[in-house]
Amino acid sequence: MPKYMQVAQQITNQILQKEFVKQLPSENELIEQYEVSRNTIRNAINVLASQGLIRRVQGSGYYINQHILRSTDLLMMGAKNGIKPEKFRKDSLKNDINSNSRVNSKVVHLDDTTAKGEVAAMLECDESTPIYYCERVRFLNGNLLCLEKAYYLKEFVPFLNEDICKKSIFDFIKKQYNIETESADDFIKLVTISKEDAKLVDKEAGAPAINIREINYLKNNRPFNCSSINYFDENLTFYYHLDTLISH
Repeated sequence: MPKYMQVAQQITNQILQKEFVKQLPSENELIEQYEVSRNTIRNAINVLASQGLIRRVQGSGYYINQHILRSTDLLMMGAKNGIKPEKFRKDSLKNDINSNSRVNSKVVHLDDTTAKGEVAAMLECDESTPIYYCERVRFLNGNLLCLEKAYYLKEFVPFLNEDICKKSIFDFIKKQYNIETESADDFIKLVTISKEDAKLVDKEAGAPAINIREINYLKNNRPFNCSSINYFDENLTFYYHLDTLISH
């Protein structure tokens, strides 16, 4: 992990541990504390600002976004963190949660197969390309959270098994294959669930769900994973942080 990402993670932990409550120390103080260059601190700050964890106030410094810290059942879309993350991250900063919450997964189906149709199009590969398909039902603190259908190119993720898929797949592929998501496309819409999916989540066919279709990319803009996730938790909040570009 690059040094600036390590620093971003350390600052995040200090915020969550309430070592930094309202505002971050100055750049000079952070440079001294972490013993890194000014560029490293600024890159770390950029990561946290891009996720919405801190806000820049010109001439005043960096302020902690209290709305995020006070929120529960928060899905940070820009960070790809999962529910109210213990570590605000994308994959390197997906599925971390706070110390009071637990996400568990029931693997419904895991298959070593080939890409077809829309999946091949999203992964930008031939229909004969080897992939892993993982379908799992996920629970937050014992309550139904979502039904996830995910596809991984074996070119980049050569091995998955059920034990891995019961936990965080992204944590595994990061540690095992040094894969981190550099960018992602998310497509969100309201859907109704099919009879087959309804049986898996103990819902009535036609029940509503928020569907997020996602494509994750490597540094070279090559997709390595795509997924379709139906969320059922009525208390879930989807959070995006946006920066507006102003031309002068």
